Amino acid sequence: MYFSDYLRGQSLAGLYRKEREWSDLYVTDLDRFFRPRLNSAVLKTLISALRRREVVMADYRKKDLEAGEQSLRSISPNHLVFADNRYHIRAYCHVKQKHLDFVLSRTDSSEIRSEDWVSSKEDHEWNRSVELSFQPNPDLPESVRQAIVKNYESDEAEMRKITCRQAIAFYIKRKFLAKSDKYQKPLWVLVKKRGVASVLYRLNISNKIRYKT
Repeated sequence: MYFSDYLRGQSLAGLYRKEREWSDLYVTDLDRFFRPRLNSAVLKTLISALRRREVVMADYRKKDLEAGEQSLRSISPNHLVFADNRYHIRAYCHVKQKHLDFVLSRTDSSEIRSEDWVSSKEDHEWNRSVELSFQPNPDLPESVRQAIVKNYESDEAEMRKITCRQAIAFYIKRKFLAKSDKYQKPLWVLVKKRGVASVLYRLNISNKIRYKT
């Protein structure tokens, strides 16, 4: 277990602070077996920089490193995010001069730098909220659609609405629109609003959403 897991646990516990009678129940967490390995020294440096508002020089292993692109990045950590069963740092990249997501497990080394830390004040994607609306895939059998609706809080139109930061909308879309192994199609479709009308459309994750860092 990493310190980041403790921080995440504290955040979740805060939602149920008054429920004292449930505090002695133990939860078996199987997802922890599938989380990527984190470098403890890197994690310590990044968490410290996040709290103290310091700049970090990070050796970041981007999956699709472009020709001539440097792996060393000066970043200003702003927020700790848990998505897709892994930890991310939302930070200002001094190399690309914009705010990006950095996967912690892809960071090989890090050290504090004496540069001016940049806040998330100008991170418009982080500060802007968006509403995402999902409905069960109409191509699925009725019984399956009803079962899907019962698993989540939905409105009378059987629509699942989520208000989130624009910067993390990508992860929510990818999760909801992932193809089901059993049915070989997404369980949900995104409801795209155009003025007053709403149009259901399927989103091909591999072609229409690209994760860039």
